[in-house]
Amino acid sequence: MTLPPLFEFGPVVAYDSAIDKLERIIFRPTEPINLATYGILVGWQDQNGLITPLKDNFFWFGEIQIAPPCWIVVYTGKGENKLISHHQTGHPVYIFYWGNDTTILNLKETVPVLVRFAGIQIGSHNNPPAAWHEFEAQLSVPSTPALQP
Repeated sequence: MTLPPLFEFGPVVAYDSAIDKLERIIFRPTEPINLATYGILVGWQDQNGLITPLKDNFFWFGEIQIAPPCWIVVYTGKGENKLISHHQTGHPVYIFYWGNDTTILNLKETVPVLVRFAGIQIGSHNNPPAAWHEFEAQLSVPSTPALQP
């Protein structure tokens, strides 16, 4: 299957691949967008340039409106998301953390793949398990605040 390119972003580039705490993916938008409709996969790129998504490697930005000029930086390790200003230009820099325990772009063939959601179909259960509040009550744990994306 061939998908069209995303023109709403410039190049997506991995920096300091395979270096703990430094490995990151950097790119810039070319137009105002909501990052909630995008995610990053890790793909395996063969010698012909074809990409196969790798199992269990997905990052979602959450509901965030951005507009150029700005930078998007996704560290593959752990940390707290934040918004800073570029030290030279003053442009916004949105810093995200994927949350992995180890680096994920350890080989030349493993590449970041930025994707846009084109549609969604929500599934259901034919025999539903307990709802969160029921599960939480069974554990007798203190009340948990609403989960945030």
